Amino acid sequence: MAKIGKCSLMAMMLWCLSSVTALAGVLTGELDKPEGTIEDQFVYTLIIQGSFDDEVNFPAIDGIEARAAGKSQNISIVNGKYSREVQVQFVLTPAKVGTFTIPALKLKVDGKDMQTLPLEMKVLDANATPSQGQGQGAAGGAQATRGEESGIFVERTFAKTSAYVGEAIGVKIRVFNRVKVVGAQPDFKYPSAFQVKNVEGQKSFTQMRNGNEYNVTELDAVLIPTREGDFAIEPAILVARVAVNRRQRSRSFFDDMMGSTEMQEKRLRTEPGNLKILPLPLEGRRKDFSGLIGEFAMTAGLSPRSGNAGDTLNLTVNVQGQGSSSSMSDLNLPFNSSVAKVYKDKPEGREDIDGDKGITSEKTFKYAIVPNKPGTFPLGKLVVQTFNPSKGAYQDLEVDLGTIEIGGQALAQAPAPAAASASSTTPAPPLPKTPARNDQKSVELMAKDLVEPHASRLLKGNDRLTQTDWMIAGGLILAAAGAMGASAWIAATRSPADDQLRAQRANKAFKSSKKELEAAHQCLQKQDLAAALRMAQGCFKNYTGAKFGVSGAAVTLRDIEGFLRAKAVDRDTLVELREVWSALDQMIYAPPLGQNPVRGEEYNLHFLMGQTTDKLDTSFPRPPETALLLDQWASERELLIISVIFFVFASTLISYSILKMRLRPAAISLGLVFFLVSAYSATSLVYKTKFAPPLGAVSTPKLEAYSGPTQSVVIFELHAGAPFQILETTGDWVKIGLSDQKTGWVRKEGIASFGSEHIILPPNVSSKS
Repeated sequence: MAKIGKCSLMAMMLWCLSSVTALAGVLTGELDKPEGTIEDQFVYTLIIQGSFDDEVNFPAIDGIEARAAGKSQNISIVNGKYSREVQVQFVLTPAKVGTFTIPALKLKVDGKDMQTLPLEMKVLDANATPSQGQGQGAAGGAQATRGEESGIFVERTFAKTSAYVGEAIGVKIRVFNRVKVVGAQPDFKYPSAFQVKNVEGQKSFTQMRNGNEYNVTELDAVLIPTREGDFAIEPAILVARVAVNRRQRSRSFFDDMMGSTEMQEKRLRTEPGNLKILPLPLEGRRKDFSGLIGEFAMTAGLSPRSGNAGDTLNLTVNVQGQGSSSSMSDLNLPFNSSVAKVYKDKPEGREDIDGDKGITSEKTFKYAIVPNKPGTFPLGKLVVQTFNPSKGAYQDLEVDLGTIEIGGQALAQAPAPAAASASSTTPAPPLPKTPARNDQKSVELMAKDLVEPHASRLLKGNDRLTQTDWMIAGGLILAAAGAMGASAWIAATRSPADDQLRAQRANKAFKSSKKELEAAHQCLQKQDLAAALRMAQGCFKNYTGAKFGVSGAAVTLRDIEGFLRAKAVDRDTLVELREVWSALDQMIYAPPLGQNPVRGEEYNLHFLMGQTTDKLDTSFPRPPETALLLDQWASERELLIISVIFFVFASTLISYSILKMRLRPAAISLGLVFFLVSAYSATSLVYKTKFAPPLGAVSTPKLEAYSGPTQSVVIFELHAGAPFQILETTGDWVKIGLSDQKTGWVRKEGIASFGSEHIILPPNVSSKS
């Protein structure tokens, strides 16, 4: 017997050793293609057979942009042998042409240090043809580029390659395609020395190219250089998702059923460009140069041209033409200030951006001229110096302002200072002696003040408290005292009979809830889920009202336990409450008999998000100005309570500071701090309820997201519990956004959401429940 035991033990050890040997870890790296163009993307797959704990990271390679594309795993147990295979994929996007080496990736698999073999990838120019496709590309003709062969390419043209500083340069980017494009993301970069103004909208038309008709989409912009120099412009990049035909040698019946196209992401780019920016010449440039660069014209109008001294004459000067007028300086009017006073208004301007004409701008200056004395005065010529890039020289815009006829009497001038008259070398002539007269001449009203008279109450500053201040402070104090008095009165008037009746209801609450729960269980066995949920919810409301004297509401177990601790309820009641709560949870979240267990999980949004298999984060991108708001850490009810409590505290402290002079600085400071906290909480509450996108989750085992509000092209898939934000709603379609900033359109029947303005539930769930 002992000999048989030893043989059995030896055989078991040999079997374990063979199993371990058969399941030794393996680490392999694969590249989908060794050669491609700069418009292609490469897929690197890391295959791991065995167990590992470290995170897989792709090494940094100069000229290659890598991003994680996903992870999949396969676990199998055959004849008692356990095996696990994990595949991690990375998408490699080349940024330049050349040959790149992917270094060995190191990882510890099954406790052993392993590494892959280094791989080499070759990136060719966009117009080149990879070696594996030379046989097919030769038949296409030597003049056809690779972009034209693929059915989509991008071109960029500049209106001019040499310009002066401040001169507008038109840019046209055209996307040629004769394939189905699902979506595109532009990546147009220009040096910081250029101000970029994009033209709103886009142009669409068709054009023939090498015997093929293309749909052309034109995107226009205008560049304004701010400094001179030679600048290299990076290629304009467009990342597009297109539908291409699968490469198959023969068609079958399943091709017609499943379709013969697949989605590919192409990174299209234009040729790089060079722009030479010239400085403005110093020769001929005056100190009063206006800053206008382009071809402009100037007009002026004065109305009226006659009047009395002290009247207002309106002068309007308009400058318009080709070029930007935003940097134009103020005008230098030619007439002397001793003739008239000038009041300048704020200039008005506009700019129209066009891809063909560049920038067409207009600027209007308005002045109010008030003459000081009567007579005929020529206003002279207004001269504005501009720079004309087409001629490469400065030009003057001239307009004659004409003359004005002024009548009436001269306005009184301010007397010269005494110091100035004393320092004069020529003695002043003696003043004639006039007898004193009692009848003085009344003051003549020469002109009205342009500013309305101030109210007397605004000119009398008073730091003392007024009767209104005391009334407001007294009202706040009386309101707080009244609330405390009302609470005391309610507590004092509560009769012992009411307390005894409330105690009887509390004692019978658990027995009554058990009967209602048994009836709800019977409905659940009959697969009448809606009735069971209604009875369970009614049971909970009745139990809560009987125990604590409040109406049932949507509260959590944490809220109930906090209420129990505040009321000093005994331990037995706490145990009973947890039993009722657990039974209610089982009924709400348990699946109906004979159905898929996933169906029962559709009724709780947070429970759904906890079951997701997609690697998605629940922290969604938000505007930088809202990063410090409290809405991401507190609920709407908590924010409202915080805001109200701190506002009451602030009002109380400020009222107290009015009455107590000695403690006024400390009370006001602390009250302002409380008021700021209240305003901060209120701002967070307003953002959470009015501006933050509502949160949702997938309520079906699998949900497909489309590129638009129609069942057109599937761009990604989500599984049960995947979280998202609702960005837009159109009919039965909802636009969602993921934490990785992907967006798509899904149907309402596959999601669950509880927003501030609308509630979206699966079709088998009633909104009343």
